[in-house]
Amino acid sequence: MQASNVYGSSKYVQIIYHKGAVVFDMLRRELGDEEMFKGLTKYAADYNRDYARVIDLQVAMEQSSGRKLGWFFEQWWKRKGGINIELSGRVDPIAGGGWMAKLRIKQLTTKPFRFKLPVRVTYADGTTEDRIEEVAAGDGLTIVSFKVDKPVRSLRPDISRHLLRRFQILTPGDVTLDGLVDGMDLMETAFRTNRAVFYNNYFYPNQLWDELFDSKPSHRIDADDVDVVVTNAGGQAVEF
Repeated sequence: MQASNVYGSSKYVQIIYHKGAVVFDMLRRELGDEEMFKGLTKYAADYNRDYARVIDLQVAMEQSSGRKLGWFFEQWWKRKGGINIELSGRVDPIAGGGWMAKLRIKQLTTKPFRFKLPVRVTYADGTTEDRIEEVAAGDGLTIVSFKVDKPVRSLRPDISRHLLRRFQILTPGDVTLDGLVDGMDLMETAFRTNRAVFYNNYFYPNQLWDELFDSKPSHRIDADDVDVVVTNAGGQAVEF
């Protein structure tokens, strides 16, 4: 977004307006609403009716929040691409009681990103819990683990698509990321079958579409995805 030739790019609208909107939303989630709007207020006051650069926005945000944000602006304004991760999940019983939920997050990009990953835990009784897990850049591999007191039905990362990202499943068919390819994966996938559609070469997802269920992938969830679950039924996620 900060490249000098971005104005001449054929992808200008996608880079500046589409990616830009997502990046601002990620910054808001990094800082929280109060610090985000405080920083924008300072930025607008300091540069009202004047030219400003990206570094000026960074300085305003850092001064208002008291946080160093060079890493965020470096990876989202100066670098290309977005988050591309391979996911696997497990939910294992603990000897003393309770369960340990785990997510294996492997970044597939050459230079990993640092970000906050929203995760929705859905329990067997139908209740949910929303968590925010820190994912470090490092070597690109992060293992997230947390103890729960109730059996888990599914682990769903970033279901509202707040991140600029792409997900892939390490264990084919384990769409619920609970570590097993079972009837729950089959029911979830069947429920979403034929809910993602093409029209005049444009892809229109609806709220039931999620790439975790699009196992082929084909940008739609259909009988082929159900077949992936059936074929891999009984499979278990890798140990981690």
